[in-house]
Parts: sequence; structure tokens; C-alpha cells
Amino acid sequence: MNKRIILTTLFLSILTILLTGCVFPTSASIKPSPLYGQEVLKIKDLNFIGSKDTNVALVGSVLTSIEVENHPILMVSATNNSENPIEFSTMNIRASYGNRSINIYTEDEFSEYLEWEKHGEIRSSSSNISMSPANRYLSIASYLSGTAVIADRYNKLQNAILRNRVIEPGETYGGLIMLQKLQHNDIGNPLILRLLIGSEVHEIRFSILKDA
Repeated sequence: MNKRIILTTLFLSILTILLTGCVFPTSASIKPSPLYGQEVLKIKDLNFIGSKDTNVALVGSVLTSIEVENHPILMVSATNNSENPIEFSTMNIRASYGNRSINIYTEDEFSEYLEWEKHGEIRSSSSNISMSPANRYLSIASYLSGTAVIADRYNKLQNAILRNRVIEPGETYGGLIMLQKLQHNDIGNPLILRLLIGSEVHEIRFSILKDA
């Protein structure tokens, strides 16, 4: 395997570990659909597509399956093998479901979404606190422990969001991005991402197939 791909793979392995424990609903599968010359890499049971020219792009879906009206979340990274620094952020990425262009959330919007999800999960866990005097202490202790676990998981996700960054020659940088919600009419169309890395455009495709 190309050394540049290996370096990018190691970086994304770290991000994949951060997502352990996240549970998402299902109704459609998201599968790699590599173009000619691209590689499919398996990292922690998730599939990534590697695209290489002078620079390298690597993209994988955090969700192997997703419900309609939910947001696809992807890991993206760029390796700068040029001689000049490259600025990289969500502004360098375009996405579409087939011919329908879709929004990529900014880092601030994604961060706010995760905060909302975190507080919703914490509120849900608080409803399980027992009101009986005999069980209340243990129930509260369990709630506080669970709250700490939830907060830690979402903090790790926050830290993994793709931020605006200058990638120096020889460096790899990447993170998580969140896309516009999947609609019923999008199933069956490819999810297409185009990453601008320096002067290169790397096109990455995933199939969105209805679950049996």
C-alpha cells in the first residue's frame, strides 16, 4: 500500500476509536463506490476510500447505515505532498446526493448540533432516576456516572470536528463533517464529495442503498 495512504489511515484510526459507543438508527446503507484507481481501506470495521494524486484524500462514512431525515457524518482527511502550504476546511468540500447539491455544516453549526444532542441524551437519562427513597441514592449515582460518560463521548466528538487549518508540506490533517439530512428521494442516488486539496479535485462516491 502507498506510504501516503498508510499515514492517512493511521490518522483516521484515531478518529474511529473516538466514535465507539455512538448508536445511530438504520434504514439505508452507505457503501463505498470507488472510482478507477481509488482504494477501499477497512479501518475499525469502517470502509474508507483513498484518492491519490500528488496529494491524498481519504473519506469514510461514520454511519454504515442511516435513517431518512438523519445527517450523514463523514471522516475526511487531506495529505499535503506538495511544496506549499494548503488551507483546508469545509469550504474546500462540495457534496451532493446525485445531482442535488447539499449543505455541509460549518464547524460551529456541527458543534452546536452535538451540544444539543448531548443535552438531549442527558435529559433522557435523568428520567430514569428512581423516586423511591430506597433506590434514589443509587439511581442518582448511576445517573451522574452515566452523564460523565455521555459528556466525555461528545467532548471527543467535538474535538474531532474538521476545523479550518493550514496543512504544511508533508502533513496530514482531517476530521468529521456533517451533511444535510438524507431524504427519501436521495436513496438510490450516489453521495458525491469533491475535495479541493491545493489545485487538485478529488471526487469520492458512496452508494446509498435501501436496506432489505
